[in-house]
Amino acid sequence: MANLEEKRDLCEDLEVIEDAIAKRLQRNPELYYNYLEKLSSFEKHSLEVPSSIDIKNNRVYKSKKAKRSKKQIVAQQHEIRLFIEDYTNKQKGLNMLMKRKDTTQISSDIGDFITSITENKSHVKSSLKDKIDYYSMFSASTTQKSILSKRAADLDINQTFTRDEQFGECMDLERFHNVWLSVVKDDSYSLLDFFRVIESFLDTKSYLKSPHMDRKNQRYQEFIKTISGYVESFFFKKFCLIDKEYVNARLQQDFILYLDNPLNNQNGFFCVACNKSFKTKSVFDNHLPGKQHKRNVDKRRNSLISEYKLYRFLNLLRTEFNNTKEFTERKISFTANERREELERLNNEYNAPVYGSEEQEEGDEEHDEYASKNGNRSILDGLFNMPLGPDGVPMPFWLYKLQGLDVSYYCEICSNREFKGRRAFERHFNEKTHQYHLRCLGITPSPTFVGITAITEAQTLWDHIQSTQKKKAPSGKIDMDIEVEDADGNVLTRKVYDDLKRQGLL
Repeated sequence: MANLEEKRDLCEDLEVIEDAIAKRLQRNPELYYNYLEKLSSFEKHSLEVPSSIDIKNNRVYKSKKAKRSKKQIVAQQHEIRLFIEDYTNKQKGLNMLMKRKDTTQISSDIGDFITSITENKSHVKSSLKDKIDYYSMFSASTTQKSILSKRAADLDINQTFTRDEQFGECMDLERFHNVWLSVVKDDSYSLLDFFRVIESFLDTKSYLKSPHMDRKNQRYQEFIKTISGYVESFFFKKFCLIDKEYVNARLQQDFILYLDNPLNNQNGFFCVACNKSFKTKSVFDNHLPGKQHKRNVDKRRNSLISEYKLYRFLNLLRTEFNNTKEFTERKISFTANERREELERLNNEYNAPVYGSEEQEEGDEEHDEYASKNGNRSILDGLFNMPLGPDGVPMPFWLYKLQGLDVSYYCEICSNREFKGRRAFERHFNEKTHQYHLRCLGITPSPTFVGITAITEAQTLWDHIQSTQKKKAPSGKIDMDIEVEDADGNVLTRKVYDDLKRQGLL
């Protein structure tokens, strides 16, 4: 009994977490839309992607949702990540319970059994409410100031992103400029020159065939390892809902192919590990099992994988890198006043609350009251309380009732389809859908069946029509088919013969 209750409790936890995540995605689809492009780059099969118009308008189905701030979007994504961690742990616990056999002895006394069931019911009601509240939005605060749940009450998104990262819009690469100067031992590299060095990793051939310094240099390898680690951590901060273990596993598989496949260039086939070219593909393939190639792979594996990760993650963050480069170019051209204004704007955005004071939720009663007091309520707002007419347009209730649309009619033949009003009900008997369902019952549609909605009634009427048609004797046709012969031997039909004889012509 205890084992069964634990399973039920864990299943309940999983459903509560699923519902909490679904509500956040329904409120703001952008939480999910941000990940579509990145997920498709890791999936072998194509993902079902909504239309670009729906993504641009932040629309789910036909419902357009309000745009939220960057800080709120990122905060809720990190909150969902906490939910997924809880979900994964509870799923593991449930799997362990499913493997374990329940050895608990159930009491044979029916009274004890009913008592235990009653206690469980009272416990379930109270615990379910607490669980829902634990993962609900706005539960972290007694007032509607924090949109986060109690589960994420300690989440501070400012501790995750720096001010210059602008909640994932840009990367903080400027701090690596001085590190690069100490690597190349050349002070002539400006900040924009440094960005061009990083930009070379957006193209495989550029950073491998035309490196800015010797790729085997120890200082260069340490620098690549440092900046690669930052770009990787930034990616998982920005896209925190993507499974890190899955991505790293895919990168390890792709890294093996990256080492075994050559790059074509003017000098032949380039080996990434050995850092040299071979004239033909056969020569390249023959050198792969060699000791020198294996020694280079083992010796330089860490630096090679750092290079490869920087290349892959930087391509995934191409938009963010371009934003960073453009923002840096703008900052360089700023005047003192413009720099001060930009710094103030960044500080305001960074220190702003996750949930703005002017934000409203759908169906917010306070918003309705405020709009009515200030005379800002549109005429269309009142239409939401009106019933919909046959054309889908709101109409006054008196007209709705006058046309009989408040009365529902059902047709069993059409799978108990509901019709609002007598007019629509009578019209449907001549529609293709109703006639199709009659044919499925083996009945030929005709005006005789208009007004009949019950399947048994329609089948009974059809059987009656069939039996009546069989009993009806086609006597006239039989008379026409009988042939007779007159005294002269002429063959005539019976009807013609009787007509001639009646007239005295025979």
